[in-house]
Amino acid sequence: MLDESEADRTTALDEDLAAFPHVNGPLFAEHIDPPDTTRSMRERLLEATAFDWSQISPAVFGSIFQSVMDPVRRRALGAHYTSEANILKLIGPLFLDELKAELEGCGNSTRRLRLFHSRLGELSFLDPACGCGNFLVIAYRELRALELETLRRLFPDERQMTTDLGSLRIVSLAQFHGIELEEFPARIAEAAMYLADHLANDELAKQFGMAIVELPLEEGAQIRVDNALGIDWAEMLPPSECTHLLGNPPYVGKHLLDAEQKADLESAVGRRARAGSLDYVAAWFFRAADYMAGNPSIVGAFVSTNSITQGEQVPTLWPALHELDLHLDFAWRTFNWTSEARGAAHVHVVIVGFRLAERAPPARVFEFDPASGTSLDRSVPHLNGYLIPATEIYPTGRSRPLDAETPPIVYGAKPADGGGLLLTEAEAARVRVRDPVAAAYVRPLFSATEFLNGERRFCLWLTDASPAEVRSSPYLRERLEAVRAFRRRSRKSKTREMAELPGLFAEVRRPTESFIFVPRHASALRRLIPMGFADEELKAVVHDSGAYIEGADLAHFGLLQSEMFSAWQRTIGGRIKSDYRFNNRLVYNTFPFPSLSATQRKRIAAAAEDVLEARGAHPDASLADLYDPLGMPADLVQAHRDLDKAVDAAFGRRKAPSEADRLTLLISRYVEQARPAPSLQEDVVSG
Repeated sequence: MLDESEADRTTALDEDLAAFPHVNGPLFAEHIDPPDTTRSMRERLLEATAFDWSQISPAVFGSIFQSVMDPVRRRALGAHYTSEANILKLIGPLFLDELKAELEGCGNSTRRLRLFHSRLGELSFLDPACGCGNFLVIAYRELRALELETLRRLFPDERQMTTDLGSLRIVSLAQFHGIELEEFPARIAEAAMYLADHLANDELAKQFGMAIVELPLEEGAQIRVDNALGIDWAEMLPPSECTHLLGNPPYVGKHLLDAEQKADLESAVGRRARAGSLDYVAAWFFRAADYMAGNPSIVGAFVSTNSITQGEQVPTLWPALHELDLHLDFAWRTFNWTSEARGAAHVHVVIVGFRLAERAPPARVFEFDPASGTSLDRSVPHLNGYLIPATEIYPTGRSRPLDAETPPIVYGAKPADGGGLLLTEAEAARVRVRDPVAAAYVRPLFSATEFLNGERRFCLWLTDASPAEVRSSPYLRERLEAVRAFRRRSRKSKTREMAELPGLFAEVRRPTESFIFVPRHASALRRLIPMGFADEELKAVVHDSGAYIEGADLAHFGLLQSEMFSAWQRTIGGRIKSDYRFNNRLVYNTFPFPSLSATQRKRIAAAAEDVLEARGAHPDASLADLYDPLGMPADLVQAHRDLDKAVDAAFGRRKAPSEADRLTLLISRYVEQARPAPSLQEDVVSG
């Protein structure tokens, strides 16, 4: 009934129903059979009608929808709905800050205010992953607020300036467009935009003393239900008519993509990058660049997981985007994503603003400062894909360190044994008592978990065991038979081949002198990955959950345990969820170790020795305990501060730099060290 004009309605309609106005629009276009209801449901509906919904932001619908959506389905879609506070972080630098400043500059000049008002009506927005429309709702609300202030200044003394107040409006719902895969949130977006329009009209009416009645609805936001990666966005809104792209594309990690999502990503990326190395959200950036090519004046900004600004994805994604002339012009560095919804995901996100340009433009960078509890805003000459003010050159994996004098790092041995070659401390003790042949080949095993948690583990290292010894030991035969059976069941051909050599690790590597042990995985709750020395007399084996550096001295250890190296690890290195994943090729081999003078080496070595002594002062605490940010001992905290001062000085910094400053310095040094040797040019990826 609400989609029928009064003239088309039956004359037999009950007068109470006939009193309802003609609404039309897409809101009531679809026929829906009334659901069966209980008395309790009816009472709740009546209670809802008595509530003053005018005080509720339309943006709340997104969080309500997320709360009722099936969690498994939500994760598969990568659907996370953004809070109003985070939306304002995006639309502020994208367009709102500039418009507010422009309005302030207009003062009370009638000519300038009218020009500004006209400009508001010329803006056009596209959210290609609009969900429940939160970005469109907040953007529309803010534009209407600017328009209201403009009209206040244009008509300061007129409380009832016209009988057709609505005719003075320029900003309209028709300026807002969205694409959404699921129909339900798309319909919510349409309704939320109408509600936002109604609330804005109420504010306008309060200011000028006349109500605005806009029924039937003749225009609305254009929301299309479709796969944004499967259509040409120009069909929705020609690029020539668009001024701003914005939104929160889906977060789905590269390892979680279903077949359809993989096809979407590959279609969007094409041959411009390795799609298999990228998260789903990257597809929206490529589509955006292609769309903006039709109108280079378009500016855009997306919320994204921070995975695209750190680790292995950076040298894959950003050089390809730079080749399309897409560069960053503002960014919010990593912060925790928040939502008003129950069961909201724990996601670390960034906001990246972008435009087409021949080279990286001047930019703004925002980040939250924990020390002051405030947000910092800096203007920088340019911004790269790591969200630091540095050149658009990105380190990629190298087979050797930048400096030939740097000791190489090696991954540990890989068992691929089903546990047959590995022993607990208790098992190792029993073997020593019961089987002297097997006991001769029991070695300490360094693996990440045991190293960090202060536990001991052992393995059978049989590279030098004779066939006769193996045959004479029932314990070894039982263990090796289990290894052979495990390897034969493997899906990997190389592992199956190793079934013929059950006494050997699948990958055989072992240090032969003192070494630094490096866990390959560690919690992101710590500021660094704790490392440590092991003496050659242990004859230890390093598990492939770690890596080792032979022949390294205290100064080298100090560099690796400094905030300078840790900042490089956090940004350049990959992640598993949010935890650190150390990578020898990408992190260690690309780090621009400084050339140390004798004095610098001595100072760093002394500070590193103090760190080890501070650890040793707490013999009952594991490294996991010592580096827990809530329980780190004061003497260890101070030892690391002193170490950082010594390392920073070696890099030419007397005052402790911020993380962004450290990374800017390190990228600059990386470029300097990588460029001179032509053979290293393959390791530099540039946009």
